[in-house]
Amino acid sequence: MNSISTALPCASKKILISVFGLSEYELRLVRSVLSLTMASGRRHSYALFDASQAGDPDIVILDPDNNQARAALQELIETRSIPEPATVFISNAGKAQPGKYHLLHPLVPTKMLALLDQVADELEKVLPATSPVSAAVAQKAEMDKAANVQPLLQKSPQPRSCRVVTVP
Repeated sequence: MNSISTALPCASKKILISVFGLSEYELRLVRSVLSLTMASGRRHSYALFDASQAGDPDIVILDPDNNQARAALQELIETRSIPEPATVFISNAGKAQPGKYHLLHPLVPTKMLALLDQVADELEKVLPATSPVSAAVAQKAEMDKAANVQPLLQKSPQPRSCRVVTVP
């Protein structure tokens, strides 16, 4: 068995990345880098966010100089009623960088991946390990299990009849 086909057990949930204001070239680069994380057995795997998905983006990559990109991000936040996601700002060298996480043009895949991993690690510390939906499902399953076990515990044990067999 080769090492490429084995998955590491420590992989965490897929982290959704939303991108606003990048060029077509940069978007293709981001897609390529994120797709590599899906099959590599890394601690974090990333996928591009799609507005048709039920979940919300965990991380946003944004060019802060692009006003349309800023407006699109604000619209996403308002229409989905979500808190502002962790944002990685992409800017040119020498420009003011408005937030905590920054990358410079041109994008360097290794730097981008290292920063996304840093952000994901910080999100893991802040966000609960399970979503409220999965926690509720787990709690209901636990209650169902308890309901099935409870009657068994309340039954009094039936006396067993023992038969002694003697062999000549």
